[in-house]
Amino acid sequence: MISKHKFIVLLILIVLLGTGLRFYNLSEEALWTDEMVTLHTLRQDGFGDVIWKVAETELTPPGHFIMMWKWIDIFGESEFSLRFLSALFDILAIILVYLIGSRFNRRVGIISALFFATTMLQVLYAQEARMYSLFGLLVLLSTYLLIRYAENRKFLWLYIVTMALSLYVNYMAFFMMLLHLVILFYYKREILKEFVLASFVALLLFIPGMRILFHQIMLRQPILQKAFVAKGIPLFLANMGIGFYMLPLGILVLGMVIAVPLFKRLSIEFKRNGLILLLIIFILVHLYFLDITLRSFSLIRHSFFIIPFFYIGIAYVLDKIKWKNALIIGILLFNVFTLAVYYTETTKAPWDEAALYIEENIPKGTLLVFDRSGSNERLYEYYASIKYPHMIVTWEENRKFVQMDDDLLLERLDNEGRFVLVSSRNVRASGYYQKLFEKYDLILHKEYRELDLYYYSG
Repeated sequence: MISKHKFIVLLILIVLLGTGLRFYNLSEEALWTDEMVTLHTLRQDGFGDVIWKVAETELTPPGHFIMMWKWIDIFGESEFSLRFLSALFDILAIILVYLIGSRFNRRVGIISALFFATTMLQVLYAQEARMYSLFGLLVLLSTYLLIRYAENRKFLWLYIVTMALSLYVNYMAFFMMLLHLVILFYYKREILKEFVLASFVALLLFIPGMRILFHQIMLRQPILQKAFVAKGIPLFLANMGIGFYMLPLGILVLGMVIAVPLFKRLSIEFKRNGLILLLIIFILVHLYFLDITLRSFSLIRHSFFIIPFFYIGIAYVLDKIKWKNALIIGILLFNVFTLAVYYTETTKAPWDEAALYIEENIPKGTLLVFDRSGSNERLYEYYASIKYPHMIVTWEENRKFVQMDDDLLLERLDNEGRFVLVSSRNVRASGYYQKLFEKYDLILHKEYRELDLYYYSG
């Protein structure tokens, strides 16, 4: 038996460990596409301009951006500043994971907090200048308040306010409310009517955000359908557009509706084995994600806020097993391995290195040709200390993909004599310009993760 005082000391140590992991190398890697989208959205003159920009370019509510707009006005646009709040929110989330887990017992709380603090994917999202950490914190807070509300009705308004704030940060909050509804239906049906009324009040508080949501759906649906097809997603899934992002959570809700009543009837041994199987699946998915991408360009990021509850479930199962210490050590060693890979491997296109390489190896005044408009050009300009003339050969116009006329492009390049093709993540023109420029002499080719520089001479 461990005293309450020692559990508090353990929690403090875990929070300190999680803090170190989240702030370690926080500004080491360059910004990537989505982070530059965040920064570009924040570079507006006023509060209303930020909201308008979010409505036009994002598929999320403006809450996170409004907060960040004021933050960078005070602390600047460095990588550390942009990512600081995400790291801070995820550190606070460690405490909430403990509080939720400790509703079973304090051991479960400590184990789940330790897993949360040391998991590579959790650290990865904590080091991104996006809304994922803030939303994850709000989801955990709303769940904890729901648990307290089931015990004491005075927590009702705190839950309502938290859910309303969640809706202004990520539309996936609608799914969280649905999951809360499913859980209460099976485990606390006597307060279901009050919960429905509370959810209705939270939705009323979100009425101003409904207009933005409707605008974004009308604007982004056809764009996403085409983009998904270009990325090789099957047509029947691509046609879902925005709905494609909701697949994991939709399957989860359906699975809960089917599985929870069955789960309640199973023996304790069956439940334990089932959760161990989930642990194995989670580890395999973790390894797969580490192997294929090492960053959050994946469907998983839109439903990642649900993962902390897996840590709590796993901790609950492990607490019931005699050989839990060996399993906990094994999981922690696994986390050490994945964190080591994450910290030592490049996970984002190194635009800072590319900009420096151009300045050190390419004569000033050489034309830079970007094969993708938007973030690529802005990422380069963010890191460049010397300005080179540049042009963009693909862009979007009236929500349609447009390419510069090849004859006009080649005529311009013939006049230039020498130029650099800067190619990064242009899915719809992948390899096209490398083939088009085969008539020129390739002086050098510098390859980075998801970023290539081709220096040509006419």
